[in-house]
Amino acid sequence: MTYQEYIGSREWRENSVRLAEFRATGFLCRICSRGEGVTIKAYRRTYENLNHERPGDLTALWGPATALLWEIQHPCSTPPSRS
Repeated sequence: MTYQEYIGSREWRENSVRLAEFRATGFLCRICSRGEGVTIKAYRRTYENLNHERPGDLTALWGPATALLWEIQHPCSTPPSRS
């Protein structure tokens, strides 16, 4: 299964680590606490455990915070497509 297939899968939507991160933040962005009216996504701190995520692998962020964090962590790369 490719990364894009995984992100679009039921397995990802029902991922217990992903859902626990969202519940822990109250479905708010960990950086700016936005939530109402924005889409909160699970940002990967690591791809090491892809398909077998562990607590701490994911961070709840909204779109602009995700892009900002990616740029800080990977200054010479473009973010992966999240269609």
